[in-house]
Amino acid sequence: MSELFFERIYMADKLTIIEDEGAEQLAREGEFELAIPFSLYLYNDGGIRINVFPSLKKDAEEFLSLFPDDRMFSPEALGWARERFGGAISAEGYTTEDTDVFFYDYLVKGADRSLILPETFRVCGSEEAENLTGYDFGYMTNYGHVCFAAEVDGKIVAAACTNYPVLLADDQDDRRVEIGVETSPEYRRRGYGISCAAALVNELVAQGFEVLYECGSDNPASVALVDRLGGSVFAKNFCVVGRKETDE
Repeated sequence: MSELFFERIYMADKLTIIEDEGAEQLAREGEFELAIPFSLYLYNDGGIRINVFPSLKKDAEEFLSLFPDDRMFSPEALGWARERFGGAISAEGYTTEDTDVFFYDYLVKGADRSLILPETFRVCGSEEAENLTGYDFGYMTNYGHVCFAAEVDGKIVAAACTNYPVLLADDQDDRRVEIGVETSPEYRRRGYGISCAAALVNELVAQGFEVLYECGSDNPASVALVDRLGGSVFAKNFCVVGRKETDE
């Protein structure tokens, strides 16, 4: 691809608007099945960061004028954003999900070690136990993820893993790593998921990382888990996600 893609960044006080020309062009060309024409972060200090397709910048500014402060996460605001930004890419074959969900972003500085059960261990990727989670441990450990799992009766019933390889964040300027947790349905509410998460958090903190955790506003179980881990909310976010319609 010979075109030079770039981002134009506008900053004023605590507002940052990033116009992503490359993402918009790729969406218009149908290069990907996923397009995100608009995303928004609201930080605890009042800072706002918006990523938007350049052609939709004025729509982003209108959004801010219509829905200031915490109103930008109201059902009315999310509905307006889906209609305006989702509608703008519908002509390219993208559809958006009708949902009022937004996300909480947590920082976890360390977990209570009493949460870690004896069944929890660090995954090496060559485990022979039946895996009841959706994680591919061989692949993930091979590519630099850190994972902890809980094994019960010869089955891996829960796991917590970094959402991207630790090596990608392993420099002095970016020492933040996001994690995810999964527990097999029949083993939930027994402490296995939070045990894995606590072990993973403490391992990453010991390596000098800041640990991030994101959960949806419609997922009280996930919110309860990160609260028990001692996480604190530092931002809220949502994005308009368009998915490509296919004939399959």
